[in-house]
Amino acid sequence: MRQGALSERELWMRLQDWWIEWVTKPIYRRALAHALRSGRLLRRNGDPYPLERLDSLTQVTAQGRRWPWVDPLKDMQSNRESVALGVRSISDIIRESGRDPEEVWAELGDDYRQMDAAGVPRPLLS
Repeated sequence: MRQGALSERELWMRLQDWWIEWVTKPIYRRALAHALRSGRLLRRNGDPYPLERLDSLTQVTAQGRRWPWVDPLKDMQSNRESVALGVRSISDIIRESGRDPEEVWAELGDDYRQMDAAGVPRPLLS
């Protein structure tokens, strides 16, 4: 049963990756180019972004939906060992779960600041 679920999820992830690469990214690039040419994309100071920034502004990452594994405890243990061995990054594991590492780090930072302010001990991460 696990193998069937994993095979189906792998197919959906490949289809999502194809859709992102061949449909979503080209539409995003065309829409961004149009916004830059028309002067609708503004900086914080109110000045429009120059069209020359198109290449740097299209360096984005998109990711389709991801699913939890069939045996999450074993997968978490495997992830922990992979990070400890240096063969995987925490950011890679977060992206695999469908989240953005920068958002997770910001959330954790907020949580830790609030916990510290309230005198709540942080969880042990060993």
